[in-house]
Amino acid sequence: MEHRHITDTGYTRPAIDDIIERGGKNDWAALQSMVRSDPDLCRKVNEIASHNLDHPFTIRYHFWLAYSKEFLVKNVPDE
Repeated sequence: MEHRHITDTGYTRPAIDDIIERGGKNDWAALQSMVRSDPDLCRKVNEIASHNLDHPFTIRYHFWLAYSKEFLVKNVPDE
């Protein structure tokens, strides 16, 4: 699926939100791969997920919030 707001410079916040909300398995796999290689992207995912926990597709946001939190705790030292 082509997602809006994905630019040559990376994933924008609207693109991340679009992937979480409307993406399929392949879209999520690509985002997971990018999150594992980019802590800043992981922080963006965490921020977006934490602000959308009352969304109609809330389970998707809960998944990404848990995923991003776990990744950050295990792989990114406190700044």
